[in-house]
Amino acid sequence: MRKKLALLLATVMLAGCLTACGDEETSEPTSEATPEVTSEVTSEDTVEIIEDDTNDALGEVEGETNDIPSGDMSIGTVSGNVYTDENAGVQIAVPDGWAFVTDAAQMSQLTGESEEDIQALWNGEVSPLDQELSYVAIAYNETTGTNIIVSYHNIEKAGYDEPLDVDTYIEMASSGMDGTTGTLEAGGKTWSSFEVEQDEEYEQMMLVDTAEGNDMVMVLLTFTVMSGQDESMDSIVSYIQPIE
Repeated sequence: MRKKLALLLATVMLAGCLTACGDEETSEPTSEATPEVTSEVTSEDTVEIIEDDTNDALGEVEGETNDIPSGDMSIGTVSGNVYTDENAGVQIAVPDGWAFVTDAAQMSQLTGESEEDIQALWNGEVSPLDQELSYVAIAYNETTGTNIIVSYHNIEKAGYDEPLDVDTYIEMASSGMDGTTGTLEAGGKTWSSFEVEQDEEYEQMMLVDTAEGNDMVMVLLTFTVMSGQDESMDSIVSYIQPIE
């Protein structure tokens, strides 16, 4: 389990990818397709994102609504600038200048999961109950790369037969990492939190709670705020709201 959380925390690397994509928007457009972005796990359980210098910006959400059901556990709905997640009991409402990744190829490039596995999850061919880790949504600032990642960790698939207390989950999974645990109110509910020791390039925090109606699945919201921008962790967390 520690490896899984370490892997998820290491997705700060994708913020660099998104930042590069945003920077490309201000340069002269090219006709080249978006290059391959690969992700590999090293022996230290970190993720390396390898980028091509010709990265195009990620596309905006196409259409007003994108429903992505999955088996007997829905993974949420994107409608315009709002992502609603019944399992988390919250919605994410982002301002202009932000976008959601709703293309399986883009999600694959950013997370390292195969495009086929992501599409199968979105199509409902597999459920988050069938696998250990599911990336279900990514919202990002198209200019700065600041982002919010929503993922589910099925602890039964990690080898646990009984539910874990959320605080115990964070304590076990973050062992050996530099950071601070606590609680935080977001979206009208209380989350357990793990705030990574701040880096000069970014600030990162994770909120964790059990899924609504299934205490064997942990819902994780990971926030990465890039330094040197007119953004703060508090402002990004405020995008998490109760479901209307």
